[in-house]
Formats: sequence, C-alpha cells, structure tokens
Amino acid sequence: MHPHVDLRSTTGLSIGEVADRFGLGAHVLRHWEDQGLLTPDRLPNGRRRYTPRDVLAVRLVLLGRALGFSLPQLRALVCGTLDRNAQRAVIAGHRAALERRIADMQALLPVLTHGVTCTADTIPDCPEVAALLPATPPP
Repeated sequence: MHPHVDLRSTTGLSIGEVADRFGLGAHVLRHWEDQGLLTPDRLPNGRRRYTPRDVLAVRLVLLGRALGFSLPQLRALVCGTLDRNAQRAVIAGHRAALERRIADMQALLPVLTHGVTCTADTIPDCPEVAALLPATPPP
C-alpha cells in the first residue's frame, strides 16, 4: 500500500498562487522561466513549486522591468550569468539613468503643481510657467 501524499501541502507556492500574488498571468511566469529568470522546483508530477527565493526573483524582475532593465540584463543580475563586476556596471548604468529621470521629474513637479490651480487657458499661456521650467530641457 502506498501512502497518500497531498501535493497541495508540499512546501512552496504553485504557479497560480505566485501569479495571483503579483497580478500576473501564469504564462508570464512560464515565459520568464523559459528566459532563464526563474527556476522553480518541480514536483514528481511536473508541477512547479516556487520557493521564497523564486518569489523574491519575481519581485526583482517586476521592479527591474519597471526601471527599464531588459530581460537579458535581469537574467544576468538575478541569475548571476555575469561576473559580479559586470553586474555592478549594469546596475551603476541603470542607477545613473534613474537618477536623471528623477531629476527630470522633480524639475517638472512645480509646473504640474502650478498647473492644477493655474487660471490661464493653456499652460504655455501662463506667465509663471516659464519661470518654473528648468532653463535647459533634459537630454
């Protein structure tokens, strides 16, 4: 007689549970797995089980995508396909780009704040906007 094994009680999360947690389709997680970004454990029946490390990798991929990282860059960072110095160079490049974007957004914030209460017909018609804008546009 074989003991009954409840596969649902096996440690880790199913693909559906991870997909639901992040508002993703399961096909996205399967695609990321095909791209080498995720390597969930497999049960004897082939079902995926996501460990806490896999869930962290999903979080990192989502954050990286939002910051403009490509899937190959994310694979290098999340899976360590680059040596640590090369990883740092990719991270430094994206950090510099992000800092520029933040500076651009901060420069525009006073214009948007003013635009909420501005009484001019259009923003360019407002005499205060020119003084609020940075002297040179971002590159």
